[in-house]
Amino acid sequence: MVKFMKYILLLTLFLPLTPIACDGGEVENKNTHYHKISDVPDHIWKKLSGKTIYFGHQSVGYNIIDGVETILTEHSQIKMDIKEAYDPDDFRQGTLVHSRIGYNTDPKSKIDMFAFVAKSGGAMKSDIMILKLCYVDINSKTDVMALFEDYKETFKQLKTNYPNTIFIHMTTPLTALQDGPKAWIKKIMGRPLGGTFENKNRHEYNEMIRKTYLGQEPVFDLASIESTFPDGSRATFELNGTTYYCLVSEYTNDGGHLNETGRKLVAEKLMVLFVNIL
Repeated sequence: MVKFMKYILLLTLFLPLTPIACDGGEVENKNTHYHKISDVPDHIWKKLSGKTIYFGHQSVGYNIIDGVETILTEHSQIKMDIKEAYDPDDFRQGTLVHSRIGYNTDPKSKIDMFAFVAKSGGAMKSDIMILKLCYVDINSKTDVMALFEDYKETFKQLKTNYPNTIFIHMTTPLTALQDGPKAWIKKIMGRPLGGTFENKNRHEYNEMIRKTYLGQEPVFDLASIESTFPDGSRATFELNGTTYYCLVSEYTNDGGHLNETGRKLVAEKLMVLFVNIL
């Protein structure tokens, strides 16, 4: 009897350490964090295929969508439709819905339009919603603090009103610094290159996103991805003794939009983030 009771006690202590699924297999650890697409098992992709995602953006957003389409073509285990729509009546399960929102150079119009889509039924029909501002929305004269305060207040209200919807915060994309003969002359004259002050303000806005949301809510750090070389080093410049970041030139053909290499890199990391927050 004593031996039997010891056996029961051991079972009580150790069985909870090995979760068992209904089919007899081990249940996946909910804390599993994936780093690349090849890490993600098929049943996790299947779980994602049952979700509805809305992505509000402008031009660089289309680059990212093109990258996602490439990922879907190369990885048949990922089942997801892509549809351009802004009317929540058109949102469907298993779909990455995306649309243009607001106007370029007017970030408030994008924040307000995103909130309108969410309040008009988008948040009720979406498991995940994500807004991307563009590099043209933050220039050398932007009041970065005022912009972020508007963003923060809007998303605070959305999170309060729609607690079951996951809102992903995305940092603002960067641009490459000016190059070519004019850039060479500016360097000789000690003048800042084109993109210097714009990227400085983008960095300051992005730091507000990181400090406010990292570790608290999902963040897709687009700016960090864009400024990181394949070997892990960063594309940087200095201004008044402070280091800032810029877009890796190999990821763009025009200094701002993402080329095939850049958009595929960003799209893969975005897809992995989706499964990590399920």
